Amino acid sequence: MIRTILILTAVASLTISVNAQQFGFGCLGLVGFYGGIEVQQYKPNDLNEYVHSYNEANKLALQDEMDEFGKAIGYRVGVNVVRANVSGFVFTVKGYYSTLSETNSSTEIVPTGLSNRSLRMRMNSFGAGIDFGTKITGGLSWKVVDAIAQFSTLRLRETISAPDGATSVNEFGNDDRTVTFIIGSGFILNILSDYLTLEGNFGYTFASVGKLKNSTTNEFFPQSVNSQIPLEKSINEGGLNLSMQINLGFPF
Repeated sequence: MIRTILILTAVASLTISVNAQQFGFGCLGLVGFYGGIEVQQYKPNDLNEYVHSYNEANKLALQDEMDEFGKAIGYRVGVNVVRANVSGFVFTVKGYYSTLSETNSSTEIVPTGLSNRSLRMRMNSFGAGIDFGTKITGGLSWKVVDAIAQFSTLRLRETISAPDGATSVNEFGNDDRTVTFIIGSGFILNILSDYLTLEGNFGYTFASVGKLKNSTTNEFFPQSVNSQIPLEKSINEGGLNLSMQINLGFPF
């Protein structure tokens, strides 16, 4: 998949060089920056089984149960290395960094008061991709295909706060970066010509992340409460990905 994206990028870049004088954004096109919000749905089935076991084991003492995981929200910032308009067809090569998180917590009644426990899932990713689209009107373009490869790390932080204010923190993570893919579509709406635009993206993320280990104790996050068996998959499947961003472009 990565090889296919790189080949398409190289071919499209060669096309840009050959057709430079035909571009609508100046000599070669636009280079620019962007930032916006991102929402990622995912299916952490094994992690949610742990949450169920935790709620069940402590149901008599829990004032508030812990909710299931499945939707992370955050931001994405990046660079459009080149965005070119060739005879009405829009082509972009881009890279970005994103950080997404989801936190769920519970409140337990203990003899000395209330104890709070939270689990925070955080996904940090570096992504690179290309998209191909076409002009629908003078100010609106449809991104027919948007293909991205991401290199991601995942961290799960457990925080327990006792009634006396004491706090303990344990952090688990995957050892290596995980490669994930997003395939989708989207739109580009001109706000100030082609130089200030609003961009919306929607697609599906193909992802799977394995065990999570505490780098300090070398212990794995368990599959259930009071179990020594490691959680097999922290994320079993990906899901719907949505993002909205503002692009600022400069001709070159």
